[in-house]
Amino acid sequence: MVSQTAKTLNSPGPSTDTETGERRHIVEHQRAVRAVRAVRAVRAACTTGAAVVDVVMVFSIEELAGCIRIQFVVITGCCFEMSRGVRAWKAMSSRAEVDERLAKEEVQGIQEDEQPYVDAVKDAILPEQLKSFTDLDYLTIVRGYQTYDPRLEETIKAAKTIAEWRESVNYDGFLRKRLEQDKEFHSFWPEYIYGEDKYGHPIVYMRVSEIDTEKLSDMDSEHMLKLQGQKQTAYHKYKQDLSAKRGEQRYKYILIVDLKGTGMSILGGKRRHLLQKIFAVGADNFPESIWKIFVINTPFIFRTVWAIVKPWIHPITQAKVNIHGSVSDAVKRMEESGIEKSQIPEMMGGTCKPLSTFEYLLKVIEDSEKGTEVPADGSPSSSSQADNTTNTADEGSDDIQPIAEDFGHLAAV
Repeated sequence: MVSQTAKTLNSPGPSTDTETGERRHIVEHQRAVRAVRAVRAVRAACTTGAAVVDVVMVFSIEELAGCIRIQFVVITGCCFEMSRGVRAWKAMSSRAEVDERLAKEEVQGIQEDEQPYVDAVKDAILPEQLKSFTDLDYLTIVRGYQTYDPRLEETIKAAKTIAEWRESVNYDGFLRKRLEQDKEFHSFWPEYIYGEDKYGHPIVYMRVSEIDTEKLSDMDSEHMLKLQGQKQTAYHKYKQDLSAKRGEQRYKYILIVDLKGTGMSILGGKRRHLLQKIFAVGADNFPESIWKIFVINTPFIFRTVWAIVKPWIHPITQAKVNIHGSVSDAVKRMEESGIEKSQIPEMMGGTCKPLSTFEYLLKVIEDSEKGTEVPADGSPSSSSQADNTTNTADEGSDDIQPIAEDFGHLAAV
């Protein structure tokens, strides 16, 4: 028998209903605010041509659901300015046309209309900082910020940020010497390199299920971000090596994001904040790096948000971002994009074996110490291999542990 005291304690007081209603109102208001913030972030990504998935991935499931719950007029209003860019590209609506246009642009050097921005960047950066910059660096910065407004100011601001970052982390030494805790960092966040598409863009695969955010958060934050910068620099070299082998310039890569078996909790609280900081290293210091992103095994909520904002998104961004609920759909889209089965990861039904990013980095550093170069496949340099244009990710990967089929993944640019 329940005591009278227990009944009294469990029964609501006169103001409980009112207080509960107020709390519910506050919670709903907070969710609405976060949802609007998410939509605005998506809007910003769309107007600049950035990858929308990078924005979506750093919001919690509740915030993404909020994007659905709030009135569609809010989403439409946030996306209004995007339509201007879409109208300008109306004649180039197909993905294939966009890909061809961007692929042709990528192989070109600095154009006449880009030179004034390059000159402005050189004038803005300190003489001692210019030593770490190449023509390719100027090119990617100028093109990476071509849709920003005001373009000149934003481009110079970005260049200064990159120059200061390079100076603070000793960028020029990244591929000459190992950093402390590099092995631990790459074990907490492993990544793998596979094949390439028909244009020569390498494929990178990351897996969420092996991202140990707890151990990453235990590392010194500044040093951890430095290690992330070293990894991005290794990718930069890998792309340069592929370009040299193919005889044409390519500075972008393809990212596969596999969410199979991964809970949404990794996007919440401190974990989300940690991932945001790590993602920012690439976004802020390595502009114009992503060719395409394939997000596979995605939850329904991701596909729903994408379906809502996609009609207002610039065709360039649409061509970059591919969100799929299944692997088979993703593989079909990859093949349509010019990626052969021999270049697609084995766990996705392809035949390409992985090259560990960390193993490649170690070989680059080792050969740098010896005074030799490491080709893009990670194998020892030789004249015969330099002429070999077959699958670059298959070489030198016998010692790499096979990747399990149910790897999960979380990516950002």
